[in-house]
Amino acid sequence: MGESTLSCTLNDEYKLHYRTEGNGPLVVLIHGLLMNGESWRQSGLVQVLRERCCVAYPDLLGHGMSDKPVTSGPYDQDKQAAGMVRLINEAGYRKAHIIGYSSGAWLALGMAKYYPQHLSSLLIGGWDVENGLPDGPNGSLSFDEFLNYAKLTAPELTK
Repeated sequence: MGESTLSCTLNDEYKLHYRTEGNGPLVVLIHGLLMNGESWRQSGLVQVLRERCCVAYPDLLGHGMSDKPVTSGPYDQDKQAAGMVRLINEAGYRKAHIIGYSSGAWLALGMAKYYPQHLSSLLIGGWDVENGLPDGPNGSLSFDEFLNYAKLTAPELTK
């Protein structure tokens, strides 16, 4: 497959941007909150894996070059998991090895829950499997509260 920069449309509405490099079995790298697919390249993991695999590393919705919906619905676990299946299919595969970090691990677990038939293997890190995201000092944040917080603290990531 070589190296490609691609996008696919989710739910006939939102663009999911992703890159692929290498040839072989598909490995999808799912980044964490306020990161983007390029984070995996910066870590050196893409360069190692592309020697033996086709590596796909998307910018999840709300991140990087992907669309940034301002309502919570598109960010639901089942919808985002369906988006990863769409990426897998558009890359020409039926299954993939999935690696998820932080909130990307949450999404990877959603793939295992809703679409296990599309997983070759699953590796997660940086996520509490039993409890998920802990509450902050004032309890859990709503989507709107989190979006406002992100706009204040990382405006370049919310445009």
